[in-house]
Parts: sequence; C-alpha cells; structure tokens
Amino acid sequence: MFDVKIWGARGSMATYGTDYIKYSGNTSCVSVEIDERVIILDAGTGIINLGNYLMEIHKPVKASIFLSHYHYDHILGLLSFVPLFTKDSELTFFGEAKYDLTLEETLHKFMQPPFFPIGFSQLTSNIIFNNITETDNIQFVTANDHLVNIIPKNTKHPGGNLAYKITVDGRSMVYLTDFAHYDDEHQPFVEYVKNCDLLIYDANFTKEEYHNKQYAGWGHSHWEKATKLANDANVKKLILFHHKSDRTDAELEEILRGAREKFINTFLAKEGDHYQLL
Repeated sequence: MFDVKIWGARGSMATYGTDYIKYSGNTSCVSVEIDERVIILDAGTGIINLGNYLMEIHKPVKASIFLSHYHYDHILGLLSFVPLFTKDSELTFFGEAKYDLTLEETLHKFMQPPFFPIGFSQLTSNIIFNNITETDNIQFVTANDHLVNIIPKNTKHPGGNLAYKITVDGRSMVYLTDFAHYDDEHQPFVEYVKNCDLLIYDANFTKEEYHNKQYAGWGHSHWEKATKLANDANVKKLILFHHKSDRTDAELEEILRGAREKFINTFLAKEGDHYQLL
C-alpha cells in the first residue's frame, strides 16, 4: 500500500465560500500511508481533519510529520491536531533549523502563551524532533518489508523551504510546493522529479502574476512551469497545488483546461482526493 491523500491544498490563507470550496479551502497538508506507516507532509489547516481520521483509524496514532517550512499556512493546523494532545500518540517531526533556532525551538516558540493557552512542553503526546537538511536521506522499513526512502531538497522561498521525494519499491511521489522555480534551476529539478508517478506542484500563480512586480520574491510558481517540468521529467501524473487564496473554482478550472493542453494527465488538488501508487 502506497496511498496519497490531499487534506488541504489552499495557499497562504484558508478560504471559505461557495466560489472556493470545491478545490480545497484548507491549507497545505498531504498524507502518505505505506503499510502501517503514516507520513504527513505539512501541517496547514488540512491536518485538523486528518487528525480526526487518524484517531478513528490508526489509534493510537503514530506518524512522521515532515514540514516544508514554518509559515503559518503550513503549521497552523497543529493547534487543533488532536493526536498532538493525546497521551498515546507518537509523533516524529522533521524540518530544518532556521534563524538560529532548531526545529524543536521553532515549534515551542510557535505554540506558547499568550498566543495559545499551552506550550509544546505541556503536551502529553510522545514527540521527537529531527533537524534535517537537503543532504539527509531518511529511510525506514515497514512491517511488510517495504523500504521507504525520503529525500529532501531545498527550494527558493522566503526563509527557505524543503521539497520531499518519497520512493517505495520503485514508485515515487514528489511534494514540491512553495517553490519559485527560476529558469536556471529547472534542470536540477528535472533530475529530482524524473519519472515520478505523482508530482504535487505549487501552482499558486498564473504566468502573468508570476512576472508581476507586485509578487516578486513571494517564492511561488505557476502552472505553465508545472507542465513543462512534468513533460521534461516524464512525470506520470501532475497535481496542481497551493491554490491562490482568492482563486475561485471557476478560475481554477480554466487553469486546468490550459494545463491539460500542455500535459494531459494534470489534475487540481482537491480535499479528499486519493491516489494509490502501489
């Protein structure tokens, strides 16, 4: 089993309303289940519903949480992630040290009074923190003897960011969000995602927005770069992700039509979408 599920795909700010709800109102969170192992990619508001699911299906919850970076839209859901507040849960966090703070120090700083009633040190769940960089190669073996290999990679985003490539028995998915995708970096990312079965890609902007000085330095990409990367790297399936917070469902579907003209196997990330790779 190598199951990938979208729990949140909106960028920057959670969104609600009839014009926005079809393609995800919650911010970034993707789960990957490989046999008994649960891997979580980012902890935006989508992780709240994931936590409720895990409490029903996988109790006691044991999961590895890989954070791309610590902007609020990627960690805010931790404040309502039920397993974090549950005694029997075992949660292992992975992420970069930044601004002279370890991963543990960063999350402790994020969750503390007066911003939240309790701090990380008061939680009863069993928590482990692992500082990683793009030079690390994380591996583990599942109960069914599947070797899981996770390779992080730096991307250009304010404050830094990690992409993640997960490979199991020759099948792979890449979580590549919050990613500026400059032209001179294209080929290294072709090599990183080459032949992957599933590419989840930051398509926050349109091409026109990407080149607008208003958004210079925001550290996001657009769907035309997504389709070029998917074609050049022989990707099997492309998922457009990190939808701009004010992008309506109708506007997203217009983007999808354009993207499929360039790469037919393109989809819009939507809460509840499920992809089985093994």
